[in-house]
Amino acid sequence: MKSCENCSLEHDGTYGSGRFCCSKCARSFSTKNKRNEINRKVSKSLAGRGHGKIKLICENCKNQFEVNWTKRNQKTCSFSCSSSLKWENEDYKRKMSIINSNNAYERHKNDDKTFGWKTRKKLEPSYPEKVAMRVLDSLNIQYEYEMPLERYYVDFAIHDRKIAIEIDGKQHDKPERIITDKLKDELLIKNGWVVYRIKWPKDNIIESIQKIFS
Repeated sequence: MKSCENCSLEHDGTYGSGRFCCSKCARSFSTKNKRNEINRKVSKSLAGRGHGKIKLICENCKNQFEVNWTKRNQKTCSFSCSSSLKWENEDYKRKMSIINSNNAYERHKNDDKTFGWKTRKKLEPSYPEKVAMRVLDSLNIQYEYEMPLERYYVDFAIHDRKIAIEIDGKQHDKPERIITDKLKDELLIKNGWVVYRIKWPKDNIIESIQKIFS
């Protein structure tokens, strides 16, 4: 009995030269040998030309990083730097904006309660929101800014009167925002709130809020 040089199984040695148990093992062994030989030649060739590790400068953070020669065209040192570099491209930002808007619409349409429009709580209030705050403060109205409600956020919520005030900029004229604003209004009304939408800059914010509480 002999041992197959490819699969190591014992056989009677009647196939071919007796080195392999069958034609499949003979072909497989030959293919592996050829592949290994090619890899050895390529590695030797690259090493001989000094193509091991090379140092590059990240196009985003400007720090030096090291990669294999085969990745010599890499532009950034990490995934985060790669993402940052992409977002500097205006075409990429426009494309992703469309994709994200469509995704937001689909998730709202499918009643995904784990999803909501990004809150502005960590950001500086916009100019019209600051004007609204000054007016509410001057009227001694107690309010909650960016009140969470399921997947939504309400610009100004006056709890003791169940009044919700939304300051709508031009972004609210987009088709997907019109749909989600309607869904938010329906949810508020269902929970006993009265909703007022102030269209900025079309509506005068000061006069509009004073009229609500007159």
